[in-house]
Amino acid sequence: MGYNNTHSEYFMNETRLESEREPLRSLKREKHCCETVAKANKMLEMIKNFMDKSKEIIIPLYKCIVRPHLE
Repeated sequence: MGYNNTHSEYFMNETRLESEREPLRSLKREKHCCETVAKANKMLEMIKNFMDKSKEIIIPLYKCIVRPHLE
Protein backbone atom coordinates (compact mmCIF):
# COMPACT_ATOMS: atom_id res chain seq x y z
CA MET A 1 0.00 0.00 0.00
CA GLY A 2 1.13 3.55 -0.55
CA TYR A 3 2.15 6.06 -3.17
CA ASN A 4 5.49 4.50 -4.16
CA ASN A 5 4.43 0.86 -3.97
CA THR A 6 4.60 -0.53 -7.51
CA HIS A 7 4.10 -4.17 -6.53
CA SER A 8 0.44 -4.02 -5.55
CA GLU A 9 -2.63 -4.51 -7.68
CA TYR A 10 -5.81 -2.67 -6.82
CA PHE A 11 -9.34 -3.83 -7.57
CA MET A 12 -12.76 -2.23 -7.67
CA ASN A 13 -15.81 -4.49 -7.94
CA GLU A 14 -13.53 -7.38 -8.95
CA THR A 15 -12.06 -5.31 -11.81
CA ARG A 16 -8.32 -4.68 -11.74
CA LEU A 17 -7.46 -0.98 -11.85
CA GLU A 18 -4.68 0.11 -14.20
CA SER A 19 -1.87 2.11 -12.70
CA GLU A 20 -1.34 5.67 -13.87
CA ARG A 21 2.11 6.35 -15.33
CA GLU A 22 1.81 10.15 -15.11
CA PRO A 23 3.18 11.60 -11.86
CA LEU A 24 0.66 13.20 -9.52
CA ARG A 25 2.63 16.46 -9.55
CA SER A 26 2.13 16.83 -13.31
CA LEU A 27 -1.61 16.29 -12.96
CA LYS A 28 -1.82 19.01 -10.30
CA ARG A 29 0.10 21.39 -12.55
CA GLU A 30 -2.25 20.68 -15.46
CA LYS A 31 -5.30 21.31 -13.27
CA HIS A 32 -3.77 24.56 -12.02
CA CYS A 33 -3.08 25.72 -15.59
CA CYS A 34 -6.64 24.93 -16.68
CA GLU A 35 -8.08 26.84 -13.73
CA THR A 36 -5.80 29.81 -14.45
CA VAL A 37 -6.79 29.95 -18.12
CA ALA A 38 -10.47 29.70 -17.18
CA LYS A 39 -10.08 32.64 -14.79
CA ALA A 40 -8.27 34.71 -17.45
CA ASN A 41 -11.03 33.92 -19.95
CA LYS A 42 -13.64 35.19 -17.48
CA MET A 43 -11.71 38.44 -17.20
CA LEU A 44 -11.62 38.71 -21.00
CA GLU A 45 -15.40 38.29 -21.09
CA MET A 46 -15.71 41.20 -18.67
CA ILE A 47 -13.54 43.37 -20.93
CA LYS A 48 -15.61 42.46 -23.99
CA ASN A 49 -18.67 43.96 -22.30
CA PHE A 50 -17.17 47.48 -22.25
CA MET A 51 -18.95 49.93 -24.53
CA ASP A 52 -15.75 51.65 -25.66
CA LYS A 53 -13.64 49.10 -27.50
CA SER A 54 -10.82 51.41 -28.53
CA LYS A 55 -7.20 50.29 -28.21
CA GLU A 56 -6.59 52.99 -25.63
CA ILE A 57 -9.10 51.32 -23.30
CA ILE A 58 -8.83 47.60 -24.12
CA ILE A 59 -5.02 47.20 -24.02
CA PRO A 60 -4.54 48.73 -20.55
CA LEU A 61 -7.49 46.70 -19.24
CA TYR A 62 -5.96 43.52 -20.65
CA LYS A 63 -2.57 44.33 -19.12
CA CYS A 64 -4.08 45.10 -15.71
CA ILE A 65 -6.79 42.46 -15.45
CA VAL A 66 -5.98 39.45 -17.66
CA ARG A 67 -2.22 39.28 -18.04
CA PRO A 68 -1.38 39.05 -14.31
CA HIS A 69 -3.41 35.83 -14.09
CA LEU A 70 -1.43 34.28 -16.93
CA GLU A 71 1.98 35.37 -15.68
